[in-house]
Amino acid sequence: MGARRSDPGPRGLGFALENRSVLSRVLPEALAAAQPRPITTVLRAHRTALERLAPPLDRPPAIALLTPGPQDEAYFEHAYLARLQGYTLVEGGDLTVRGRRVWLKTLEGLRGLDVLLRQVDDQLCDPLELQPGSPAGVPGLVEAARAGHVALANALGTGLVEGPAFLAFLPGLCRHVLGEELRLPSVATWWCGQARERRHVLDHLADLTLRPAFVPVHGTGNEPGGTAVHAGQIESVEATPHAWVGQERVTLSQLPLRTPAGWASRPVVLRVFVLFDGREYRVLPGGLAWVVDVSRLGTVRLTMAACTKDVWVLTDALVSEPPPTVASPRVVPPPARSDLPSRTADALFWLGRYAERLEQLVRLLRSLVHQLTGDPSGAGRGRVAALAGFLRQLGVLPDAPGAAGSADSLGREALQVLYQRERPAGVRDLLDRMHRTAFAARDRLSADTWRLLNGLETDARLGAGSLPLVRAGVVLNRLVLDLAALSGMENENMTRGHGWRFFSLGRRTERGLAVARQLETLLRVGTPFELLLDPLLEIADSTLTYRQQYAIEPALAGVLQLLLHEPGNPRSLAFQLAAIATHSHALPAAANPAGPRQVQEKAAALSGQLLPLRPAGPAEGQGADAADPRLPDQLAAMGRALAEFSDLLTRLFFSHVGPRAD
Repeated sequence: MGARRSDPGPRGLGFALENRSVLSRVLPEALAAAQPRPITTVLRAHRTALERLAPPLDRPPAIALLTPGPQDEAYFEHAYLARLQGYTLVEGGDLTVRGRRVWLKTLEGLRGLDVLLRQVDDQLCDPLELQPGSPAGVPGLVEAARAGHVALANALGTGLVEGPAFLAFLPGLCRHVLGEELRLPSVATWWCGQARERRHVLDHLADLTLRPAFVPVHGTGNEPGGTAVHAGQIESVEATPHAWVGQERVTLSQLPLRTPAGWASRPVVLRVFVLFDGREYRVLPGGLAWVVDVSRLGTVRLTMAACTKDVWVLTDALVSEPPPTVASPRVVPPPARSDLPSRTADALFWLGRYAERLEQLVRLLRSLVHQLTGDPSGAGRGRVAALAGFLRQLGVLPDAPGAAGSADSLGREALQVLYQRERPAGVRDLLDRMHRTAFAARDRLSADTWRLLNGLETDARLGAGSLPLVRAGVVLNRLVLDLAALSGMENENMTRGHGWRFFSLGRRTERGLAVARQLETLLRVGTPFELLLDPLLEIADSTLTYRQQYAIEPALAGVLQLLLHEPGNPRSLAFQLAAIATHSHALPAAANPAGPRQVQEKAAALSGQLLPLRPAGPAEGQGADAADPRLPDQLAAMGRALAEFSDLLTRLFFSHVGPRAD
């Protein structure tokens, strides 16, 4: 059977809210005509219920949602609820227990938590007292809860009541406690821990479903036992009768579903939600309908990846919801300290790096595609060959020593970098890295940001078509615009907090690395670098700026000046280092008082390394447009220094996060 697991709480509320939100945008007329009861008011009751669980305080309680992390299939729901409610989304590694209190490890130091909305299986919550070695747990959490210093919503062990064994006693419990019969009949269940019931199950095993008694099971109960497995089932029941129940098979209701093959009928399971806010029970006027995958009937859990449908409760007239009853304080409290976990800051930093890395790759590929589909003359072929060699030295195209490659082979290589998911550091690979990293900080990203990220994935899937290079040019242009929109979202919409600062630091660090490496490669390339100046300005989106400033054909000295030292050019190395220095002076100091000072010193050293870089200064006997021969090595040293700066940030601010492969 494997490890027994208990549900950390009722799943599906976030999906129900999201389904209603999506339908309100996709089918607004249908909702207006049907007037289903609104369900968003449950959010206010949900937060009130959590606040009432907190220990007595003279301030609003600090609430966090404890999730297993992005690997959990319900992570979307955890992040969605946290964002809607303003809870801090935390993983086990974000928390520590000291003095029997639970603390959140933030960039500004430790912040106490009063309530944890638990979405981690109970036996995984504390590796000291429950399952040893659980990476999702918090050592000492059970002791902190036992001491009353933190309240656990979905208290440890509450999943037990979802075990099928309790269904056997539900009719009798209702009569005993409420003095009435169940209004909805329960699925007929026999607990094998009772002799007569066990005999009934064994006698009718072919007509019943055998299930673990104390493990939450959200299957359907319509799977036959099957005569071929009777011997093993009988042996299990007789060896541990208390661990098993027999249940009748039920017939599920069916709903229409649109499939790739057309309309079909599929079984559905309805989940409704009841919330106790500490004073009264509130029933959600709606619910969630899970469309059941027939192949998963009888599994331990309904998968979050299943298709779901919104459930409406209709009324004769639109029900007006009462206004919020929460009293506003006369004095607005000061803003709370940042609750940004170090892990999330790390994810945002790398999201910025991956976004910039992808943009640089897309711009390099677009330049190659433009050359391949442009001038077919000898001059055009020379630029293609020079650009291909440049991209090979950068590692964008595979190294092919001694073979420049035909235009057709270069086109195939470019398409592989663009479309092949298995290609390391290709477009699809970087998109996957972006999505995985963004998922780790999902509650910190707005809905519009997620639309942009999803748009990137959609635009990158456009097929090659009958004109593959032309279509590739269209795809690359779209990706450039999508990434520009993401950059605009960062500049115009992200609150200037620590999350934005680390996201921006990631972008500036990666762009600085790209500029330094591209200029170094330009100066080391074997072919005449004059053929690369126009493409390099295009890649750096600086062609117009160059023409406005110099009004001449691209020359090495002007290109180096513009991309190295021009402070007003957002693509120059000087611009990136200035932004890094500005951000370094605003980093939090509480968690590591010496950290910001070390980062500031490193940023100042980076700026110091830039000053001696001489765009031009030919040695005796060289042409007027030759660069200082020391410049390539100096640019290589700048690249190493930027990589060291990234490592320093990781060591000082993200130290509890595991190592990452860049």
